[in-house]
Amino acid sequence: MDQLVHAFKYCPVCASALVAKVVGVREYAACPSGHWTHWDNPLPVVAALVEVEGRILLARNAAWPEKMFALITGFM
Repeated sequence: MDQLVHAFKYCPVCASALVAKVVGVREYAACPSGHWTHWDNPLPVVAALVEVEGRILLARNAAWPEKMFALITGFM
């Protein structure tokens, strides 16, 4: 995990020193304030257009600005 921290030392948003963390078996470096996360071992992801009655279904996060939407996505 030391290699991961050395590859990226500081948050590009606030310049805080990144902290090495682990979730399950995945290692990552994160800003202690939550501004930025670096995953050094990305996993494959999928994105899909979901059509319902001729209309496209999009995802929405309540924390996003109004009228911001995204494709349905996820890790494989």
